[in-house]
Amino acid sequence: MKKAQTVTQVFVFLFALIVTSAVLLLGYNMISGLMQNQQKVDIVMFEKELSIIKEVSNEYGSLKNLDLLLPSGFSEMCFIDLREEGSTGKSIVDNSWDSKVKKDIFLIPGGGVSFYSNATLTFDNANYLCVKASGGKVKIAVEGKGGYALIKERP
Repeated sequence: MKKAQTVTQVFVFLFALIVTSAVLLLGYNMISGLMQNQQKVDIVMFEKELSIIKEVSNEYGSLKNLDLLLPSGFSEMCFIDLREEGSTGKSIVDNSWDSKVKKDIFLIPGGGVSFYSNATLTFDNANYLCVKASGGKVKIAVEGKGGYALIKERP
């Protein structure tokens, strides 16, 4: 084997290594971006599911059992009564509550995702309700009270 062939083989190997690394890096970035976009879509779809709370709140005596599939990365959902003051023990929810931010539904952990139900929310024995997901789903019952919604955890 000639010296020129050896040098050429080294350059071909290095070029192939660089091209392979670039393809892997770009592929990883594309897949990562797709996953982030999918989570954003899941959150938007989840917010649309929550619109049933407003509908039920206006219908006195109506009852809807909801099985809400939480977007990936979340394991709990908290609801608060914006007319009251209180504490859930979850800092992101409590900070929002104390600051009078018009958000009454929070996804936990993180709490960076919150919504406004556009309805008055009430609960049985407190001014908030936090429900842990089971199998990725939060099971709640929403009862219309004619102007507000009573939200309860379902087994």
